[in-house]
Amino acid sequence: MKITAGLTAKKVFTLTGYSAADGWAITGTLADGTNTYTLAAGVFSGSATAWTLTIPPATTTGYSPGDYALYLTATKDSSPETALETSVQVVALGTISHARKMVTALTALMEGASTKDYVSLTTPEGESITRLTPEERIGWLRHYQKELTKEKSAAAPGSTGVKIIQVGF
Repeated sequence: MKITAGLTAKKVFTLTGYSAADGWAITGTLADGTNTYTLAAGVFSGSATAWTLTIPPATTTGYSPGDYALYLTATKDSSPETALETSVQVVALGTISHARKMVTALTALMEGASTKDYVSLTTPEGESITRLTPEERIGWLRHYQKELTKEKSAAAPGSTGVKIIQVGF
């Protein structure tokens, strides 16, 4: 999951055994070892086994960029249980690279969790990503994952940002 600081964060979690109808409530904690953000029950809405987390922009604005762990806690009759632990990346608004955006969009499309924001995204050939075949989506996802890996390597501490080109004869 990715949260962009300053934008609404929304994600649906399937938590089998923790139905809202059975009296369960979900809360959460977002932590990275330095920063900890508490997600109150008010940002979760639940149905049978699906819980929707919606964090408003006014809240995400205060989040510091970085990699976090999200811990969801289910509580019923004052008995808390850990329902889920997953990783979350918080990014600053305006610092999302094209490769990151495309990886996120293509992954969401393949998971059936796309939003209207992805309709306008296109491949370098001008093809709408929403009209690609599953095989084409996988190909483009691999391409953009490689680009993202290159970006991360160039931004890593100690990196000179200089590209080394090897030529063989």
